Amino acid sequence: MKRARIVISTGLDPWRNLSIEEYLVRQLEKGVVTLFLWKNDKTVVIGKHQNPWRECNMSLLEKEHVTLARRMTGGGAVYHGLGNINFSFVMPKEDYDVKRQMEVILNMCKKLGIEGQLSGRNDITVDGKKFSGNAFYHGSDVSLHHGTLLVNENMTNLGKYLTASKAKMRSKGVESVKSRVTNLSNYYEGLDTDIITQKCIESFQEAYSQNSMEIPIEIDPVWFHKEAINKLYEKNASWDWRFGKGAKFDILHEIRFPWGEVQLHFNVKNAMIKDVAIYSDALDQEFIEELPVFFVDKKYEAKSLANHLKESIIKGRQKEMMDDLAMWILELGF
Repeated sequence: MKRARIVISTGLDPWRNLSIEEYLVRQLEKGVVTLFLWKNDKTVVIGKHQNPWRECNMSLLEKEHVTLARRMTGGGAVYHGLGNINFSFVMPKEDYDVKRQMEVILNMCKKLGIEGQLSGRNDITVDGKKFSGNAFYHGSDVSLHHGTLLVNENMTNLGKYLTASKAKMRSKGVESVKSRVTNLSNYYEGLDTDIITQKCIESFQEAYSQNSMEIPIEIDPVWFHKEAINKLYEKNASWDWRFGKGAKFDILHEIRFPWGEVQLHFNVKNAMIKDVAIYSDALDQEFIEELPVFFVDKKYEAKSLANHLKESIIKGRQKEMMDDLAMWILELGF
């Protein structure tokens, strides 16, 4: 290892922060170990191969303006709020040492009198409760190790946003493993993210400085606005990346209207409805038989699907039934 540096983002946009992280990975400087510290506001971040509908309450995310993001590593879904700090170690493969990287976080805790412990491969705990989840990416010549640090986060948000809808779903994606979590502020009075940031910096400097040389700290560097990061931002903010990456899954939504019960069985792949089976005890079977064409090859997104149904050229009683379906789907908010 030749040198180390610390990069800090003060922006709270998850798509941009993940783009900066990916830029650091893609544009690796040989012989440089980087610690990237960043925060997001009101965000759910899912793993690369996760199904967002399985992991999140999608209707609540939309209603309360919570951003959905997908990262480049595997692992489970996490909530990022202003009471959470994210850290990323980016380095050449030959410098990658997960034990050493974890020690940076454990020593940060020790500076606050908190005894953190490694749990399995991915988690760091205190008193058996998780405060840090970690995930990893390895390219041909670069490695990424990143994780969360729950400092003084609103735990209610973790529970309500990371609870999937009540739809009956069979998914081939990766599901999150739920575990007991805690804030580090429960073990250090008055602890906030600014204190944690400073202690992370001190711990990293102690672990990676050579011959007492100072490690440069870059706060919102000018290269944050490079065209390459803007292109990564477009990808991270896109529907295709956040939803289309989702695994193939089957899902059932069901309801009873005054005019009959309806069951919608969707086969979804890459966030597109590829097939649908519709069952109903409605007397107007002609209406039920004509419904599938309105769903196939449409995005599995409540708002656009509901608008498509409402704009359909149907008249009379069937139009009222279609409007009922559209309103219900809009309320489901998937």
